[in-house]
Amino acid sequence: MIRQKFAGFLMAASLLGMTTMTACLKTSNSSTQTTWAYSTVINAYPDTVGVNINDGSTLLDTTRFKFRDWTVLRDVPGIHNYNFTTYQTSTQVAGLVAASFDSLSYHTIILYGVGKIANLSENFDGTTADSANIRFYHLSDTTAPVDVYINNQIVFSQVSYTPSTGFFQTWTKFPASSNANLQVKLHSNDSVIVTRTIDLVQANAYQLYLNGYLHGVGSQKIYVNLASYATSY
Repeated sequence: MIRQKFAGFLMAASLLGMTTMTACLKTSNSSTQTTWAYSTVINAYPDTVGVNINDGSTLLDTTRFKFRDWTVLRDVPGIHNYNFTTYQTSTQVAGLVAASFDSLSYHTIILYGVGKIANLSENFDGTTADSANIRFYHLSDTTAPVDVYINNQIVFSQVSYTPSTGFFQTWTKFPASSNANLQVKLHSNDSVIVTRTIDLVQANAYQLYLNGYLHGVGSQKIYVNLASYATSY
């Protein structure tokens, strides 16, 4: 089962604090509650103000959830109406209506574009313990198709804006590497638009996501972030 293969999801946020935010989220009122529904939440909504996470009209966390950040949401299994509002206001950006979450599945929730949201029920069956497992989403609607290189090896080719082509859920194997060189190039002319280093740990899964604006500045500049799904083979 997925929960057996990936039992340490919540660990990802604490182990990678440089790229995550810790949320003080809603918990069960029952002292006997022992199971949880987990989701990785990614904020790829290019707004400098940031957002808050709610369940219906209940504010789950007062922390500013900034653009590019990700966190792990732990909540009681059941039906939820997760929605995002502009930080410290009641202005809704996007939300899920009557979405089901249970303890035997894992979700990735992505806020992106202008008031758009994706809710993915993950399938980790294709991941392996002998390598890192990676996936790349193109979430910059102002950027043409791109190629993704890691350590000068092309890993993803001619990737278009993912919401237009579909949020595929397959994973690609890549050798574990420390300080790996990541480059994103425009497919049309091979020009580099993003470069950074990343750590890829064996057996873990990584969601890479291109976000921001191609000609953006400051915090809205084009960039690639990654969320880590810790594993327990």
